[in-house]
Amino acid sequence: MLYSNALSLKRFFRRVFNSYYYFYFFVMVLFAARAVPVTGSMVYYTGNIISFIFPILLTFILLLKYPISFKNRNLNIVICIITFWFLAQYIKYGELNISLTIYLYYGIIIAYIHIRVYGKNIIYLYEDVVAHLSAISLVGWVVQIIAPKLIHLLMIFPSNTGTISGSCLFYSEGRDYETAILFFRNAGFSWEPGMFASLVVIALFFNAFINHFKFKGNKKFYILLVALATSQSTTGYGVLISLGCIIYLLNYRSQYKFIIAVMIVSMSVAVYNLPIMGEKIKDLWVNDVQETKERLYEVQGYYQEALALTRFESLAMETYNIRHDPILGYGRDNTNSYVEKELKLNVGLPNGLFKVIAKYGCILGLLFYLCLFTSSQWMAREFKYKGTILFFIAYCMISVSYSFVESPIFIAFLFFPLFLKEKNIYAVKSNCIC
Repeated sequence: MLYSNALSLKRFFRRVFNSYYYFYFFVMVLFAARAVPVTGSMVYYTGNIISFIFPILLTFILLLKYPISFKNRNLNIVICIITFWFLAQYIKYGELNISLTIYLYYGIIIAYIHIRVYGKNIIYLYEDVVAHLSAISLVGWVVQIIAPKLIHLLMIFPSNTGTISGSCLFYSEGRDYETAILFFRNAGFSWEPGMFASLVVIALFFNAFINHFKFKGNKKFYILLVALATSQSTTGYGVLISLGCIIYLLNYRSQYKFIIAVMIVSMSVAVYNLPIMGEKIKDLWVNDVQETKERLYEVQGYYQEALALTRFESLAMETYNIRHDPILGYGRDNTNSYVEKELKLNVGLPNGLFKVIAKYGCILGLLFYLCLFTSSQWMAREFKYKGTILFFIAYCMISVSYSFVESPIFIAFLFFPLFLKEKNIYAVKSNCIC
């Protein structure tokens, strides 16, 4: 794979417009970021038929240009396991949400197509696209500071997430001033600063091992690092510091390793005491579910809307879901969960770490984490770096706040070892895109 760590927006847009191979993956990254509701259509049905058909049409064109075979033993095994799980869910609950059922098959098949067409170029492409979009986000962030009215005019898609007021897909107008240390938190090309930071920190990790952890002259690395800093996200900071600590201890010889490790851990703790955490860790866990119910009832009664818990409350609530549906999980339909069905709490649970097991049960959930660990080992072996568990840790840490398991690109990251058995001719032929 021919690769350059140079960063050029002119060359980036030339690739987007001149190479369908590159253009398609660029669009997939935008859909993974979900800056506006319509770009969430690869994870759930948004109600917009055009946004539903658009990525399918693009994938169909990709297959016309780069035909692949769907005769794959591992793909058949995955589809069979999912089908048996859905049958068990139907027997258990007496019904299935057809839309949510189809979307799981959809995500797996799209991920398979990505792996068979791109091969390990997915790693290079993801890093390259996110690095250039991060550069654009930094420009947007500065312009919004200097001329906020101008940036507002460019936001062609309105948003009601509370963290951004609108987006043009390349940049989202941030409105999170209260928890920011500097001006406002940069949401980049996503719907929320923390989500943006999660996407960036994975690209940073890819950049680091692609370049063998050498940072001199590595422009993409520094652009990604600054973009992460402007997100002012504790999720992103925590992952970066933790990975940095482990990578240093594994790759550099030093008699002061223990002292350095203690210092980095102390810095990690300090990050979680920054003002941007605010109320996020004031109540780290739900100690009394009844008290939590009463508090939420009171607030919901006032706002008359569904609420999202903090990441720690969410993790705790998912343990109640796991405890009451340990084998099969509550399935794709949240209304079957213990929290909604029995506790009558209409709340969003913003996490992916426990949600995988809560939704899909211990058997399927543990298989997911086995695939994640195997993929983490594959990356370390393929790119020849120490630390077979690094990607596993990074994925789990960003999943504390967000769920990535149903996004096709992130499903592809998990299934590399399963679906990428032979050399991919398209990855070889298109090896100069980065």
